[in-house]
Amino acid sequence: MKKFNFRKVVFINALITLIFMFSGVHKYKVFAAEGCTAGQVVDYLAELTNLGVLEDNSFEGKKQGLNKFGIEGLEYLASPEDKVTVEKLSSVCVAIMRFIGEDKAIVLKDDGSNYQVVDKKGKVLYSDGKWLSYGDLSTGEDTILEKEIKERNGIKNYGRIYDLDKADNIHKWDLVTTLRKGIIIGKSLGKYSQKRNIEPKRKVSINDIKKAIDRVYNSDKRYPMSRDGQLIRKTNLPVNASEYKYILAAFPNSFYETRFTYENHANFLVKIHEFYDKPKAVYEDMIDYYPYNVYDKADRVRKLQDVRMNINYKKIGKKWRDELISYYKSDYDENENLEGIKKEIDEYIKFVKKNKIIVEAEPSIIEGSAVYRNNYKPCFHTYMRFRIISCKNLDKNLDKIIYGSMINNAGWGISKNYREKVKLGKWIEGVYCVTFPEINHNSFRVPGYPWKWVNECYFNNTTRHLRKKHILKQFRITSKDKLWYNPDIDWVLYGWK
Repeated sequence: MKKFNFRKVVFINALITLIFMFSGVHKYKVFAAEGCTAGQVVDYLAELTNLGVLEDNSFEGKKQGLNKFGIEGLEYLASPEDKVTVEKLSSVCVAIMRFIGEDKAIVLKDDGSNYQVVDKKGKVLYSDGKWLSYGDLSTGEDTILEKEIKERNGIKNYGRIYDLDKADNIHKWDLVTTLRKGIIIGKSLGKYSQKRNIEPKRKVSINDIKKAIDRVYNSDKRYPMSRDGQLIRKTNLPVNASEYKYILAAFPNSFYETRFTYENHANFLVKIHEFYDKPKAVYEDMIDYYPYNVYDKADRVRKLQDVRMNINYKKIGKKWRDELISYYKSDYDENENLEGIKKEIDEYIKFVKKNKIIVEAEPSIIEGSAVYRNNYKPCFHTYMRFRIISCKNLDKNLDKIIYGSMINNAGWGISKNYREKVKLGKWIEGVYCVTFPEINHNSFRVPGYPWKWVNECYFNNTTRHLRKKHILKQFRITSKDKLWYNPDIDWVLYGWK
């Protein structure tokens, strides 16, 4: 007779238990991956709204009951077995928002191209950027509704949702709305990214649905979002966070802690609200500019940078020139004289071709809330990464290689040291100061500055880290203002008028 092996039995039982445990987890994951059905969503909404006993307790009967109750437009929940995706969940959330009054009067146009404002009887009051009638709107309500629609247009136009094109047209604007409201925000694409991945076709669980609907009803549980659809963070803030309206989750502290251009001037030369203004004050002043707000202006600067920082002598010509000029042109003067700047850029193009210049840049990152005024002009903190691939006589031509700027390898102002020289093929990365572009209508000449039709600006490859006591002595700083150590702009684009 064999001896009973107690340890072996215990081991086998433990192994069997583990197998069951892991198989259970696996089954749970598979179940979760299958997603929630439209039937489950309708049942949950019926329970949430206390519909009670219905004559028709079927899937369609409950949808009709919800429609009468005020949660309308659930046609996209076609059958109880349909899987609910992120895009369908966004439309459910918007339907509830409209029911509770948060999004009342704002409805999608029949062709799904944009939002419009309608009155209680369905009459169109606002469409395609124009007020047709004010109907029964209360005083000031028209302004609020128009602003809501413009903000959502901005989020779509700025491309804040990276994969929006993957969504069905019927859901696209609802995805924009739920992002703006901090209800469904997807995932960030990483450091310095201003876009988010929403995954419109991803199946969602009943738990996802309950959380999203809870955020609809309880605004304090929503994610904090900027007016242009970017996630705001409220922890691990930069030391000068009080100088900004908000701090973005995708932007590192170094972006915000980079010195402003006016801080390169001695204290007695600059005066706040005259020579300069800090980001928070300028943002609040420009946020509702008409017809272009601070985000529109930041987007314009981004487009300008992406044109003039990508140069190829083999391709550059009239098309490049005209696009560049379009960003300098006034929004208010249709008869603006452009002959001066056209001739100057034509000369620049000849210079580029003669010296076989190629400059390559990654897309610029410009943030509207990081706007400030320096020398009375709006400037934007800008993250850029670029390199000079080809240029004859680089040292000689460096000051003219980018239109509207001067690059040099020497310091300027208080920043008298340079870290490293610009070299062919070397990637240059940093936070820059870029001024909103405008044309000078009277040509002028500054000694050493090659451009007559745009204001002077200097691209200095400097990184001088000053000690705190030096900064306190040199700049306009108080204990409530900037009692801290902060670095230079890495490679400063002073002005960029």
